[in-house]
Amino acid sequence: MRFGVSLGLAASLCLSVSSVCVADEVSDYFDIRVSGDKQDQIQVQRLRADSPRALSRAARDRQQFGVAERRMAGEGGRVLNRSAETGAAEVLAPAPGGRVIGRAAGGDREAVARAFLQQNAEVFGLAPSEAADLVTDASYANPSGNLEWVRLAQRVNGLPVFRGEVTVALTPRGEVVRAVGQLAPWVVAEEALTQPAMDPAEAVRHEAARVGLELEAADVRVSASSEQGRVHSVAAGQGNPDVRVELLYFPLGDGPLELAWSMVLDAPPNAYYSIVSAIDGTVLFRKNIVDHVAYTYRAYTGDSPAPFSPGPTDPTLGAQAPRVFSSLLSVESQVQTDDPANHPWLPDGATVTDGNNVQAGLDIDGINGVDAPLGISAALTFDYASNPPPGDPAPGDAVNSVASRNAAIVNLFYGSNRFRDLTWDLGFTEPARNFQND
Repeated sequence: MRFGVSLGLAASLCLSVSSVCVADEVSDYFDIRVSGDKQDQIQVQRLRADSPRALSRAARDRQQFGVAERRMAGEGGRVLNRSAETGAAEVLAPAPGGRVIGRAAGGDREAVARAFLQQNAEVFGLAPSEAADLVTDASYANPSGNLEWVRLAQRVNGLPVFRGEVTVALTPRGEVVRAVGQLAPWVVAEEALTQPAMDPAEAVRHEAARVGLELEAADVRVSASSEQGRVHSVAAGQGNPDVRVELLYFPLGDGPLELAWSMVLDAPPNAYYSIVSAIDGTVLFRKNIVDHVAYTYRAYTGDSPAPFSPGPTDPTLGAQAPRVFSSLLSVESQVQTDDPANHPWLPDGATVTDGNNVQAGLDIDGINGVDAPLGISAALTFDYASNPPPGDPAPGDAVNSVASRNAAIVNLFYGSNRFRDLTWDLGFTEPARNFQND
């Protein structure tokens, strides 16, 4: 029997009556099953040890995997990929030069998909009866009608299984062309725990601390629950959205299932989908579901296209520094003393050089102010090249050419944002009334 809270990811935890304290650095993706950390690997083995019957079934049934593969090869199919997390088949595809991996003896697309999965259940680590018990989650055809899909979900003891689904692709003639999924293999349902030892509010408190979300511990409580007690709404205190917490099974690989709580925690500027053990709080899985966007700019990293720093020793000599070329630079922010995601130069979806810190563009219409910001050259990209005088090759582009103007706007936007970030790190922040919109 297991007690206590495993922190995972070398995170530190601080709980008190009044508040939950912040954790150490949190990675954007963590899966305990494929973690390279030795302590995580030891923890997985410890969790698996609670399910000896499932481990025995895995050791026994793995021997049938090759037999099942050869049988499927006789139908023109192959296991294209095995899951690193579970060890069972993840992608079934036609053999080289082939087109289909199975054919129907009749029936609608759902019947065809089910028949195929039962026939090839062993490559997924299932018995045919377990394949028959999969629950239909979706059945549909694409608008052109030349391909159809059936998605079937895995349930164990009435609970969903993390990533426990398989999608079968078929032609209208009942030919199976692909099967993709990550079903939990070699499960012994009677061995899987069904009653959590950690309540959902406690799970939220601990995981919030790990991802750096400060909550008043006393305010974190279950505010509503489903009739079966599998889904809960957990109040997270004033100013924080309620957290939906759902009971599910997390496959540990080789058969064992860990009863777990899943949740999404909003920790601006990030949001984490987390799964923690409902028995002892072990972090099993975490993914930052916010994707911060970096834009790419063509800019000069030196003083100018011909930098001469700190300058000529004798300005009367007319010395000219050698030409350097611009570079493509992908940047979200260059702030060093805070999370760069808090200081994006451009918001997600932006298409012009107009951000929170800088608006860059030409001012040639006689009215003071930017005439119009410059648009992107491609998705998330401002790639405008020029050949400034003296040119390489000479004489270079005229300063009032379209190429020169566009390149200058991008460099102005890049340099001004860089200057803002450097001064922000030095203390020229919002309270100091720096130059930014928000």
